[in-house]
Amino acid sequence: MAPAPLATKLCIVLLLALVLAHSVRHATASSTDQARLAVRAGLSASNLSKIKGGILVKNGKQTSCGLGLLDNQASLLSADCLDYKDGVVDQSTLYEVYIDAAYNDVTSRAVVQNITVHPKFDPSTKANNVALVQFNIGTGNVTWYNYNAIGRNSWTKIVYSQRYVSDVNSMTWATPQVIMQSPSDSVCGDLSPLYQSNPQVFTCNSINVASPSTDMNGCNVPYQVAYAVIDQGLYQAGFLSHSVVQGGSNMCNYTTQRSYYTMIDDYMMFASNVLGRTLYYYRGDNTTLPQPDPNFAMSNPSAAVPSNATVVGGDYYARQTGSNHETQIPSHSPLPTSTSSSSTPGSSTSTDVFSTSVSSNTASSLDPVAPEDTSSGGLSKTGIIIVAASCSAGVVLAALLLFFIIKRRRAKQRRKRVPLKDASAQLILASDLGGAFVPGHEQASADIVESTTYYQPPPAYPIDERPPFAATHARTVSVQDDFDYSNHIHIPRDVKF
Repeated sequence: MAPAPLATKLCIVLLLALVLAHSVRHATASSTDQARLAVRAGLSASNLSKIKGGILVKNGKQTSCGLGLLDNQASLLSADCLDYKDGVVDQSTLYEVYIDAAYNDVTSRAVVQNITVHPKFDPSTKANNVALVQFNIGTGNVTWYNYNAIGRNSWTKIVYSQRYVSDVNSMTWATPQVIMQSPSDSVCGDLSPLYQSNPQVFTCNSINVASPSTDMNGCNVPYQVAYAVIDQGLYQAGFLSHSVVQGGSNMCNYTTQRSYYTMIDDYMMFASNVLGRTLYYYRGDNTTLPQPDPNFAMSNPSAAVPSNATVVGGDYYARQTGSNHETQIPSHSPLPTSTSSSSTPGSSTSTDVFSTSVSSNTASSLDPVAPEDTSSGGLSKTGIIIVAASCSAGVVLAALLLFFIIKRRRAKQRRKRVPLKDASAQLILASDLGGAFVPGHEQASADIVESTTYYQPPPAYPIDERPPFAATHARTVSVQDDFDYSNHIHIPRDVKF
């Protein structure tokens, strides 16, 4: 049994090598912090190829509601896009998210399992028109995430985009439509007192795009989502809240129109506290921080919209005009128990609100950050545990095998009556087993690790393995006592999809 410890040492060396490789990969990724996507002259849809986007689908029909995707398990969107009945989220509606193939060429769809509407959402004025939807709950760690732009003063331009599927059943995505526009004009405030009271919470534009829906009869609709150009890179910034039309009643009938987009920056801590995990942002300097209050709410408008103006919101493809919601909408409600073969729901997460942090990326590279699926490379903690367990079992089996081999050799030697060969056999076995090293392999020094150039997108770090830069800029925010999540939307564990 003497050789058994050598097998144990060899297994330990293997584990150390795997852990070292995993650490080197993370250290190298955090030293570059950036992916290969730059906004150049002549902006095209290819600039969105590294940023995941998606749409909300209701009862199998796509909507105009774009998603402010946070990661592969959660997204922000307009609360106006949800259906309400008797003051709560309509339980008869099946909500799904369709996510495009950007970054990793993988499209996906998932049933929404949890919804949290912002407690200060006002359906009449559209203040705090924000809801957080969760999906893929119980499927494991976050595998990719989007960086969200903060620090409006460092934004060079704002890019608006429309993403949609040309075929809902096959999830065939059409080419995204993108356009740049300069900052908001004075008409934005004239039409919307809410915007006038909260100019930093919104962006505003006057541009529309052709609708892919035949229900619109050729009418144009606003772009769904907004991106910020920072350091010549493109970053997710906001999503459509509502529009105000003057001289008409909807998007097909007006003389003047402006659309307003909610900035994700102001609601990152709201989402982070509900989710209980870290979210990520990008800033153009080393000092700007996201809006820190999880209970943040917009200032009330000082007046009503002009008498000849109409507020339009929700699903534009369904030609929803104004608001059909009741004045008081609870921020939490159970979801329907509709089924879908395209998603594998897991058990819901706790509805408690956690203290959490928000991580930043302040690298000086000219390229923006794109998410990365950790399943494509590297070794997770789970993988290391599996290897360790396998090595432990292997050590036991190796020890037993060596025991029987040695016992058999000794028996043969006794039969041959050549006692000197016992020692020789053990020396041969020990030599075959080897020592605690890998021939021809040299461990990388710290200097080599630090200077390694990494040309891949940064990995989607599991929340308990944030990169070194996150620790520098992370900040923990305690949840305020007056923030009520007691009625958080939750699907019971026994609900089957």
